[in-house]
Amino acid sequence: MAIAELTVDAELVFEALDKQRRRLRMRRREVAEVLGVTPSSYTYWSRGGGINADALLRACSWLDRDARDFARQDEAALTAEGPALTARPSARRNR
Repeated sequence: MAIAELTVDAELVFEALDKQRRRLRMRRREVAEVLGVTPSSYTYWSRGGGINADALLRACSWLDRDARDFARQDEAALTAEGPALTARPSARRNR
């Protein structure tokens, strides 16, 4: 079984999470609780920090999205079996 590596754009993940949060009129700490992470982790993501694979999968589940939706544009084609996940901080940090 061949598995490609997937590098996730953490900023895209956070943008999707925050959009869903606003749509549902939730507070950031409520989303963090749903995702099983600390509120400080959610804040870290909002600042362009990386997201670990477990949190990414929970976020994708909550968003009803596939992790490949958040792949960086420079990724090679993925195999049908699915990718290995590597979540790295976005190159577009705003600090």
